[in-house]
Amino acid sequence: MHPMKAEALKFLEERPKDPEAVKQAVMAPIDKAQQAKPIHRRGPVKIDTRMTLGLAVDYHPDTIPVNKASGASNFARSALDVFYTAWATIRSTAADDRVPLADLSAAADKVYNRMNNTLGQASTKIEGCVKHAVEEVDKVIMQRLEPSLQQEIRAHLNNLPNRGARMEACRSDVRCAAALLTAPACISGMKPDDIELIRGMASEIHAPEQHAALQTALRCQDKVVKAHGKLLREMGPRIEAWRAPSSQNLAKLNSLIQKGE
Repeated sequence: MHPMKAEALKFLEERPKDPEAVKQAVMAPIDKAQQAKPIHRRGPVKIDTRMTLGLAVDYHPDTIPVNKASGASNFARSALDVFYTAWATIRSTAADDRVPLADLSAAADKVYNRMNNTLGQASTKIEGCVKHAVEEVDKVIMQRLEPSLQQEIRAHLNNLPNRGARMEACRSDVRCAAALLTAPACISGMKPDDIELIRGMASEIHAPEQHAALQTALRCQDKVVKAHGKLLREMGPRIEAWRAPSSQNLAKLNSLIQKGE
């Protein structure tokens, strides 16, 4: 007989009949092993005050899409170039133990202020680009119609059997979309979510260039806002931790400071 089969038969013959006894028989070897296992206690966690987090590739200026119809691309790429380069320089300088923390904090603070101002100004400019892009889209999909034509189109859309049919009408004729989008909700009879759905569909189909410029501006805005938030959330407190009596100048950071002045 195979040894494993013999061992299994022996277990079946000797196993306890009571369920609680079965549980104890099964758990006993496990409990014994856990008790014999040595406990490794960690000492206090040592925090490296020089450590700064790296940047994901998402923050690189080359990730910004180029769209000649949207000035947001230039604003975002320029701001992220300053942000990405300065962050990498501060990080590499901080990793050098030969650099006194006093000098590190003084120089990094000036570069930090430059990054903060650059991202803040870019965010304001891109916000203007987003507003302009929305206006350009609206010129197409919310065009003015003759009052009589508006009423006729709205009456036709209200008589359609369902939302899908109204969506298809707006897809095929921008005037249908304009009649719906310019009407109060109580007249159109559509929910806010449906209106937003029609707006997005109409802009993509009937105003493709303006829609692309708007999407570029929104993506640029998102990138710059996230970079600014990361700067304030992570780099600011780290520089505060570096503050101490000053000592020498740092060549790498000072070169960035001079470029920004």
